[in-house]
Amino acid sequence: MKPLNSPLHLTLLALLFSINLWAVKDCANWLEEENISEKPPKELIIQLYDLMREEEERFLCLIDYYRDNHLTTPEHKQLFYNFMGQYYNNVGKFDSARAYILLAIGQDSLLTDNPEALPANLATLGNTELFQRNYHEALKYYQKALDAVDWDGRPFVIANTFATMGVCYVELEMPGNALAHFSTALEYSIRDTTQHSTGRRLMIRHNIGVVHNIRGQHQRALEVLEPLVDSIAHIDYPYLERLLHSSIGYAYLQTGELELAEQHLKKLLGDKMNFDVNQEELYYYLLELYAQQNATEKMKPILDAVSAHYQELGIPPLFEHFYWAGRYHELSKQEVEAEALYKEGLSHIPEDSFPANRALFYEALAALYQNTSQWENAYRYQTRHVDALLEQQEHDQNRAAEDIAVAYEVKEYRTRAEEAAARESLSLVRAELAERKALYYTWAAAFSALTLLLLGFNYWQYRQRSKSKQEAIRERNKRLAQEQQQTRQQLEYQKTAVLDKSLWAARLKPKVSEAIARYHKRPDYLERKIHQIFMEEDILPQFEKEFQLFYPDFSRSLIRDIPNLTDKQLRYAMLIALGMSNKEIAEILSVSVKAVEMARYRLRSALQIDQEDSLEALLRNHLLHMEPLVAGEV
Repeated sequence: MKPLNSPLHLTLLALLFSINLWAVKDCANWLEEENISEKPPKELIIQLYDLMREEEERFLCLIDYYRDNHLTTPEHKQLFYNFMGQYYNNVGKFDSARAYILLAIGQDSLLTDNPEALPANLATLGNTELFQRNYHEALKYYQKALDAVDWDGRPFVIANTFATMGVCYVELEMPGNALAHFSTALEYSIRDTTQHSTGRRLMIRHNIGVVHNIRGQHQRALEVLEPLVDSIAHIDYPYLERLLHSSIGYAYLQTGELELAEQHLKKLLGDKMNFDVNQEELYYYLLELYAQQNATEKMKPILDAVSAHYQELGIPPLFEHFYWAGRYHELSKQEVEAEALYKEGLSHIPEDSFPANRALFYEALAALYQNTSQWENAYRYQTRHVDALLEQQEHDQNRAAEDIAVAYEVKEYRTRAEEAAARESLSLVRAELAERKALYYTWAAAFSALTLLLLGFNYWQYRQRSKSKQEAIRERNKRLAQEQQQTRQQLEYQKTAVLDKSLWAARLKPKVSEAIARYHKRPDYLERKIHQIFMEEDILPQFEKEFQLFYPDFSRSLIRDIPNLTDKQLRYAMLIALGMSNKEIAEILSVSVKAVEMARYRLRSALQIDQEDSLEALLRNHLLHMEPLVAGEV
């Protein structure tokens, strides 16, 4: 049997999503929980599409919030008006949809920096006509959208337009052109990297599978559709999920695999019958399945659900509903009711509908009259059935010819796309060359910077070495200056010492001469007298001054070890450090050897030394580490 296709069966890429609408009482709380006031307008528009796509009713709260707070710039208005146009398309309010899209197009002229806005709005106008089954009018808008599109721009706009054109050609029973447009849409959707690109590609592949179903290539359709089941599990897209299982179920239905058909057709319906904008087709496929199974008890709740839906809308059902209601009564042996429903269904078929739809009712009435032995009526409707089939055959031939003629449109668009691809390829080559050039410049700059860095580092090291050398020279000059100063002081001291010694000798001479003249006959007494004269002159202070000059740090170092050191002990330490024996020290200091030994003992005790030799070694060590000045050293 030929599938009864609805235009909503294949719509995707203009974001034609179904939605359940009911009042939301906690809008304010939800807006506060979502921090809506902190989000920019573009992000809110994206969230609106997501909520509508996920069939979340709270997007109505977000619509009111956006309308109250963000209709301030042409860009924000254009985004909102386009969304509202798509939303009203989904709920069937086409006059409102068209009004909003025209408002959006009015904003397009103010957005010179957004060339994709006009094609998107023209495509949405095409969707409005598509929903109303004005397929030729819809195609005109889609063609205008393609004429205005930027072929180097965002690929999803082009993919959406080609996909919805494919829907029109499906409804016009031009599967060849439908498949060509869907294939082109798939090519562009593969290039799409925006949000929801995965869902778009899955929808286009689904539509390609539907075209195979229409052509009767059900096995090929299953090869396209079944792999999509696993892919759809990774995204939240209930609308597409229902369509996918509907199409797979229909393919199994036509191949006679009724159990698999029922499994897929009831996948998302559950046990309780409910109505959704794209579930009516599922119901009709199930009715066909149950009719083949003669399961009238399963047909009734479905028919009741569809009838209740149309009563709620206040409009008569589509002619398909009368057909399946008639089949139900026919299988229930209620021929009179079935006849009335078939004839009422015929009256609801649009005049421009395909002859095959009338042929379906003619065939059912002919079979019904034949079963009730009303041969004249059976013959009349069978004749009408044959005429309708012939008319459909002629229609199919005309459509096939148109299909071939319209194929040139796709070729023309493909030429544009190839030119755009060539331009894009050239741009990529130029961009690559520019990138390489920039890379070379970067490397050159890095090498230059590294070279300058190394040169700078070498210069810095050279400066550091120069500073070190200069510092060493300054230290050496300072030391030389100090040594020269000390040498000058030493020479000055030596001059003074020589002078003092000369004066001292001059003073001693008369005293010694007088002593010799007086005591020459008493040698021992004379020696003591001369010694006394020398002691009276006291040459030790001169010795200490000269020692301090040559060894300026000896006294400080020794006092650091012996804080209570006396001047007398210091004098002993100086003589011991110079290596003099006890006897020599005794003679110089005019004391007994015993007194010198006692002085040595006290120094050892103060320095905590046990051995006699250790005292002289320690004092000499103090002396040698003082680096004494040497006369004449420069």
